[in-house]
Amino acid sequence: MSLADFRRTFSQTPDLDRLRISSTFLKDPSKKILGIFWGVNQVKLKDMPEIRKQFANERLSRMIVVLQGSLATQTHKKLKDLFPFKVETFQITDLLVNITKHVLKPKHEILSEEEKQKLLNKYIVEDR
Repeated sequence: MSLADFRRTFSQTPDLDRLRISSTFLKDPSKKILGIFWGVNQVKLKDMPEIRKQFANERLSRMIVVLQGSLATQTHKKLKDLFPFKVETFQITDLLVNITKHVLKPKHEILSEEEKQKLLNKYIVEDR
């Protein structure tokens, strides 16, 4: 989805409750993934029962949570126990730049066998 499409669909200042992206896995359509955005307030452990209730009927295999605020340390540690599926969290600021297309990212080149051996010897490591 391009930025223009996103703004057309969700407006310039989207409602975070409405901003959910749901899809199925290509290899297994019975598995569902949900992307959601949480607001500016810190998400604490006491908020989790309410959040769990919202997604109880979704039958999810995975959930991606984009945080505008922060996630309390205890909440982050307990995420695995709170949901029966995998939950991944990201700060929205980490997603603003596509690091693979950044101008400071060096160009990757395939090494010749000789260059590879030189590099392995330099760092005293073995190729497996």
